[in-house]
Amino acid sequence: MRARVEALEAQADRLEALYEAGEYPEGLALGEALLREVEPVGHAPLHARVLFIMAELREPTGDYEGAKALARQAIVAAAQGKDTRLGARAWSQLLFVIGARQARGEEALALSLALEAAVELADDPVVRSDADNTLGLTFVNLDRFEEARQRHARALALRERALGPEHPYTTLSLGNLGRALQGLGRYEEARQTHERALALREKVLGPEHPTNAFSLNYLGAALAGLGRYEEAKDAYERALALRERAVGPGDPVTHGILTGLGGALAALGRPDEAREALERALALREQTLGPESPHLALALNGLGRALRDLGRFEAARLHHERALALQEQALGPQHPGLAATLLGLAELELALGRPTQALPLLERALPLAPVEERANVQLALARALWESQQDRARARSLATAAEAYWRELGHAPNLARAALWLATHPAS
Repeated sequence: MRARVEALEAQADRLEALYEAGEYPEGLALGEALLREVEPVGHAPLHARVLFIMAELREPTGDYEGAKALARQAIVAAAQGKDTRLGARAWSQLLFVIGARQARGEEALALSLALEAAVELADDPVVRSDADNTLGLTFVNLDRFEEARQRHARALALRERALGPEHPYTTLSLGNLGRALQGLGRYEEARQTHERALALREKVLGPEHPTNAFSLNYLGAALAGLGRYEEAKDAYERALALRERAVGPGDPVTHGILTGLGGALAALGRPDEAREALERALALREQTLGPESPHLALALNGLGRALRDLGRFEAARLHHERALALQEQALGPQHPGLAATLLGLAELELALGRPTQALPLLERALPLAPVEERANVQLALARALWESQQDRARARSLATAAEAYWRELGHAPNLARAALWLATHPAS
């Protein structure tokens, strides 16, 4: 039996190497055959290992339900084999799929006690970093960015000490830390972090590895946050090409890349191309998350703005209203994520020359808006107040605050927009 297990362990090593190399279809084919050989042997640690690697391989191809089922089986098999380290890793993988990939953050946090207990039993710094990474991504999807930053900073420190500064898992944590910094509105720090992570990934994994797409996607978001839309578009397009080569055009991970690309194209004055990208993003999000997920709002709002720029006002309204209904149903009336949707509806009213109808939407959005959205709401509210001939002193004050924020951030397009508005709407 020992000889049989050793031979199968060598195949499991190859399976793991295929996963690390991003060769997902080949890995899945080998893994299915390997599982059929491993199961009748009755060696629980080996069975748990192959189940876990198969869960890892299922996730990047978008088979989230399959990945969860395999992770659950790996948890049980690891317990049978008394492999506490693998058991904790399987718990991390299960919560990663639920909280990060399926964006069901509250469900993932409800299971976090089991993850934490498994990590304590394992007593291993790399396993602890896996758990911190998983919970950090879950907090990002819940817009709890400071908690996310703390988790990713700890994961990064653990991985740098245990694995070294150039290990792929270390660069993964570096990129995820940048993602949390973006959520806190710290775009320049995020950009530098993502560029460092991308350079390290390309050095270690090569320029064509599919996981480089994550660094490129996050870099695109940071560049867009700084108003560097042409560079953002290039980063998104490179990310999309990498994922489509590795997984195919139906890769569910690309919905985030397509959403960002659509936003960059819209900002560059290319609304029809933006519409096309955002329609693809919405279809993939619905396929991955279901038609009732509040996480559809990002693509719905982007599509609404693109349609508004194309003069298709009624279609734009339907998309923003659907986003609002999904968010209110899942998140309640006071969630910060509603600010972007309310802003989209208000900007539509302004485009239709109805500033009075825009005012209540913007007044509701202002106290909800997170740091990265607040200046956009301020400038839109300034326009609505001025055009409805209401408090023009407050209008200029709001626009001045937005201008100051964008000047400090270095967001040239929005700074020019605010400065032009102030110059053409002088105090009386």
